[in-house]
Amino acid sequence: MHFPFKSISYKLAVGIAVSTIIPLLIFCFFFYDYMCNSYHKKYIDQAESSMSVSIQNINHYISTCITSAQSVYYNSDIQDLLLYGNHQDFMTIESNQSKQVISYMLSVYAATPDAVQIRLAAYHLNKSFLVTTKNLQRYIKTVDYSNEKFLPNGSFNQANVESIHIMHSYNHFTTYNIQNTQKEKNNPQYVFTIHLPIYILPSSKDVMGMLSIDIPISFIENNCKYVSYKGEQNYVVDMDNNIIFSADSEQIGKKIQAGSTLDVFDSEYFQNSMLNIQNSSSLLVLSKGFDSALFQWLIVKTVPTEVIYKDIRIQLIMLLFYLVICLVAAVLFNSISVFHYTTPLKKATDYIVDINNSTDGFMDAKLSDYVSYKKNDEIGILLASLENMLYSIKNYMIKQYELDIVNKTTELEMLQAQINPHFIYNTLQCLATRSLKNNDRDQYDYISSLGQMMQYSMETKKPLIHLKDELSHADRYINLQKIRFINNLNVIWEISHETKDIIVPKMILQPLIENSLKHGNLFKSGNGLIVIRSLTIENFLYIYVIDNGCPVSEEQRNKLHQDFNTLRTKYNTNNIDFYSYQQNIKSHDVRSIPDYNNNAGKGKKHLRYTSNIGLSNVFIRLLLNFGADCNIDIYSNEKNGTTVQLTISYKSFWPHDTHIK
Repeated sequence: MHFPFKSISYKLAVGIAVSTIIPLLIFCFFFYDYMCNSYHKKYIDQAESSMSVSIQNINHYISTCITSAQSVYYNSDIQDLLLYGNHQDFMTIESNQSKQVISYMLSVYAATPDAVQIRLAAYHLNKSFLVTTKNLQRYIKTVDYSNEKFLPNGSFNQANVESIHIMHSYNHFTTYNIQNTQKEKNNPQYVFTIHLPIYILPSSKDVMGMLSIDIPISFIENNCKYVSYKGEQNYVVDMDNNIIFSADSEQIGKKIQAGSTLDVFDSEYFQNSMLNIQNSSSLLVLSKGFDSALFQWLIVKTVPTEVIYKDIRIQLIMLLFYLVICLVAAVLFNSISVFHYTTPLKKATDYIVDINNSTDGFMDAKLSDYVSYKKNDEIGILLASLENMLYSIKNYMIKQYELDIVNKTTELEMLQAQINPHFIYNTLQCLATRSLKNNDRDQYDYISSLGQMMQYSMETKKPLIHLKDELSHADRYINLQKIRFINNLNVIWEISHETKDIIVPKMILQPLIENSLKHGNLFKSGNGLIVIRSLTIENFLYIYVIDNGCPVSEEQRNKLHQDFNTLRTKYNTNNIDFYSYQQNIKSHDVRSIPDYNNNAGKGKKHLRYTSNIGLSNVFIRLLLNFGADCNIDIYSNEKNGTTVQLTISYKSFWPHDTHIK
């Protein structure tokens, strides 16, 4: 795949920008999340504190009202009047007995200044006393209490708080006699009432009167109006889903609408004095019960979440603003630095491209004429080294050009003195065809094998082949050698299946087999044996050529290893002493080899190799193709013969035909 060219300066600048922006964005994300959680918790703590204060104030005030009303138990005169007084003594509000009762009611008002009305029902007197605190008006009325119940559920054994309702005069006069304007008519005043029974002590069941204190909703508003954010709403509701208090006066006294924000509370909320939290994506609802035995109310606070997080968003925007300014400054500074250091590299690249596009392969101008870089750092060393390398390459190209001219001339002269090898191959093909016509099958096979060998040898475009092709060539070579000699030659092929498709250099087996035939005198012995083996062990491919001819002497073996080390040094800088390493794996070669000829090798003398040109040629080609990851070793075996071992590192294999040149 071809990728479009992009300057390294551009890549570095983009990389710096991305590596700077992404961490900042991640930081902003976690900062915003942390601050939202922090503000959320802080708001809940503040709201719970304010709600607790409101609840405590209201509970304390109601407790004060009850305590002040119970002062009647410390006033025996009032008790006697209410219990034993004469009905006729209370005909007018100006009578002395009536004034004593009103005085008690005013003392209650003094302790509960927020009350708008105080009413006392005297059951034994059949009288109802009323004091309105707005103008301190006093009223008295005769009422028949014999068949009435004055508390919810008819229970007089404890105080009771009546939930929100429109204020009335307890039938002393019409409701609107209290109101002074048309506006007040259209906007009736809502109150909640504390009913306190007055018992006939020491009994806790007999009641002689009922004191009722009307407290306006403004009292609750004064204790619940605290808000932290714009858009925050406070409510007080009762178990009957009546809205006792709301910032929206039109909602006071009405039922909670189904499906509204407040339509989520059941009895468990009212009985729980702990803070309840209901959080949605757009609204936060907090509720807390009053925890009172006299009444079951719930204070509720609602606030849109965006209101809570508004300040955070402003802070985040300011933070991002300053971060963007710093980021732009940092990116500009880093980009200038990047372009400062990459400009010399870009000029050096242009110089190399111009050299590549020039007709003669190099230019007269030097790299220093293109790039002026005086600093002593990595770029300066790189440019100086590159200029020296180009100078060396230029000189090498000149010498190589002269050498090619000499080689071409020599090759031309040699070709003029040779017979065309293709002529020989074609002639062999004609002879093989004639032998087939004369029904000489053996002669045809020999000539065809020789032709195939010549074709295999003349093919120079594929220096690397599969091992199975090399084995086929070696087999044809052995068959042709058998023609020359009458004595029998046994050839054993021990080829591991997984090695057949491994890529190896061409013509590495024939020289080894030829050495066994030539220096091992296998055809002269009458019982010659050659074992050709290939296998893989761990990460290495091993190829063995084992014969039962003459064993190689230790002196000759050392001499060959010295020659191989010399070749290794010459053709590969990564010099590894494979011969010390081979002593550890040599045992793999001397596996139990079948004794194909028990008499082979008896009475033989140690023969020296008179030539090692074939082995050297094989080793050179291994080095050129595989580098230090190869080795060749020669040693005597248990058959009184010689073993030649080739080793190639498994990592050097080419697994596909596409790599065959």
